[in-house]
Amino acid sequence: MHASGRAGTSGTGKRSATRMMRSCPWLAVLVALAAAAPAARGQVALEWDFDHGALDLANTTITPTEITLGPRTDIHSSRWIYCKASNVLGLNPEFRISDAYFAGSTLTSAHRYVYSYDQQHWVFFDNGANTGGYYRFSNVGPFTQDDVWLAYSFPYPWAATEAHMDHVAPSPWVTPTPSADANFVLGLSNDGTLTDKGRAVPQLNMYGYLISDPSAPGPKTVVVLTTGNHPNETTGSYTFNGMVDFLLSDDVRAEALRAVADFYVYPNCNPDGRWAGHARSNPENPNVDHNRDWDHPAGYSDLTVLTAAMKADTNSNADYFFDFHSTNDPHNIAIWIYAEHADTPFVQALATREPNMLVWFGSTPPDSPGVSRHWAHSPEGLNAEYTFTPESGFVAGWPISRYEEQGRNYGLAMYDALVLGACSDATTNGVTLWTDDFDAGTSGTRWSVEASSADYTADFAYDYSTRGIPPAPHTSGNSTVGLKFTVNNNDAVAEAAAVSAFPVGLALAGDVALKFDMWINYNGGSGGGSGSTEFMTAGLGHAGDRVVWANSPSSDGAWFAVTGEGGAAEDYRAYTGATMLTVADGAYVAGSQNQTAGLYQTLFASPAFETPGVPGKHWVEVEVRRQGGEVEWRINGTALARTPAPAGDGNVMLGYMDVFASIANPAADNFIVYDNVRVEQVAERDCNGNGMVDACEPIGDGDFDVDGDVDAADLAAMIGCLSGPGAQPTPAEASCADVCTAAFDLDLDGDVDAADYAALQRLAGASR
Repeated sequence: MHASGRAGTSGTGKRSATRMMRSCPWLAVLVALAAAAPAARGQVALEWDFDHGALDLANTTITPTEITLGPRTDIHSSRWIYCKASNVLGLNPEFRISDAYFAGSTLTSAHRYVYSYDQQHWVFFDNGANTGGYYRFSNVGPFTQDDVWLAYSFPYPWAATEAHMDHVAPSPWVTPTPSADANFVLGLSNDGTLTDKGRAVPQLNMYGYLISDPSAPGPKTVVVLTTGNHPNETTGSYTFNGMVDFLLSDDVRAEALRAVADFYVYPNCNPDGRWAGHARSNPENPNVDHNRDWDHPAGYSDLTVLTAAMKADTNSNADYFFDFHSTNDPHNIAIWIYAEHADTPFVQALATREPNMLVWFGSTPPDSPGVSRHWAHSPEGLNAEYTFTPESGFVAGWPISRYEEQGRNYGLAMYDALVLGACSDATTNGVTLWTDDFDAGTSGTRWSVEASSADYTADFAYDYSTRGIPPAPHTSGNSTVGLKFTVNNNDAVAEAAAVSAFPVGLALAGDVALKFDMWINYNGGSGGGSGSTEFMTAGLGHAGDRVVWANSPSSDGAWFAVTGEGGAAEDYRAYTGATMLTVADGAYVAGSQNQTAGLYQTLFASPAFETPGVPGKHWVEVEVRRQGGEVEWRINGTALARTPAPAGDGNVMLGYMDVFASIANPAADNFIVYDNVRVEQVAERDCNGNGMVDACEPIGDGDFDVDGDVDAADLAAMIGCLSGPGAQPTPAEASCADVCTAAFDLDLDGDVDAADYAALQRLAGASR
């Protein structure tokens, strides 16, 4: 049974002010404070005694031109200030915080405080700089109203948790977790006797709810979401909201996620700390980091309630755990993970959607077992396989909507990992057209070789174990025989050189995928040594009668290249014939060709990869796939670049090139090895031409291209599907008739006709 709203709410999900004051007596106190008479006209006054407020008035000094704020020093790692200034109309004071306080010394000139005239619409201060022993912030012009609120970052008071609960509770996809009551309440945050700086701390509700599609069969992936651990890290709460709002949306990808996963959501794990304006603690334990005792929560009312509920709700058997935080550094997005999870589908998908994301590898138990991420990973916690701490930075100029967008991207990355990931084989594995594992020792007769000069070697029966290289990922029987190329290291003449190899007599039509294991070696350590920069090359659509490389104007096909050690300004390259595509062409998923980009740093992270950001000295799985008029390049399952598909049929190519006239030292350390080459027909349909197999997409409700909306592109696609009343659709590709019906039979009468087109027009109008 679905919850239509929490008890105590009206039919619209909004509680009346009278009832809220009866159920929350502290609210009446806040209302009274808000209505209190202002200080005498002309004298600037500061107030902090409200939900999420924080300031030490005793250590604050005020003049009309300079206000020195006193952060609280009686709590752990004080970094939060949120207060109201009265009688400021026409004034333009400089606010400052001494470096003697943690809140001042940790701020850089990149930080900006925010202010608001109504506590709803927030604006960044114009100026902010750490200089002369103070962090100072101000505006160019004077304040235009008498009362203004200012804060370290966008506030997220306890009342915002209540408001978001009112927003999600009516959803048909939301129900209380097994540990929660009908109002989604797990328990209360304290015993009612707590005080903080002389004021009573109210008992606050601890909430828990489940997002899921109960009609979808199980078993399902279990995902746990929480936030609010560190009360001052408010942008994390906005990111958390963005993910939740996406999961509850009508987006077809959210629908698919709800069908395969149960999301257990706990919207504030430290409500007392948030209400009292702490930074990393709460009034019950004011001098202790709240994210250090999840393994022994005794003495923490909120953690005692929360950890018991999480374990009971999930039967201590979660798959994913997310604890949303914020970083005080001005990074746009970062995430703490275990190093061994760097190449997991979720992390790779998130890096694709947020290419500037930083990946941080945190300490592991027993160093800090009380951190939520470590507790959730442990058998004593949730036994979760994947645990993450997302961090949303305080970025000057970013609106709240950008943090909510990050949360949406977390949800979309879960879709990529849990829904599309389950279809990874279907997207590439079709009929095998050609294969070579090089084990027979006769592969030299199966390939034709083209080279730019005589300075190359091609060994089609190379035992790579002689260089200490383990068996390739797709090898059976522990064989270590593969194809080895070298260029520009057979003589003392330093020159650019390349070699290309093509399967003999292979002519491929239609959508195909070239897949192989690749090891690119280089001289030197991280970053390489003298003359170490050389490139893997691989492609399809080739004539097979010429060397394909950067220095040949006759190069053909669609092909890709990457360095092993990041020694080029353009380490990642996508070519159409002889033309290298640029970032401006939109070819590169990371938005960059250099190994320093976030996507590459995440995909090839240290310590697994000696040089972060590139695949050298490590087996990787490479795919070049032609589908739907496009050629896509992937490494370890992650899309890196895309080019237009070449016209006509053609062969596949493996190669190696050195575009620099320098010789590696020692030259013997520079080479590339290929193994387990497969060419497969991509047999599955892609009727909407978006590069994804239709069977892996939730096509429906008029969204033919599965981009999250109904627009002109969908209307145009429907024209080819119109069949008339009672008739089956007859699109140009006859096998796509059922996809037409799935997408456009909006009245569910078995055809696609004028009534469906009219309905689609209405949907398109609603999407604008």
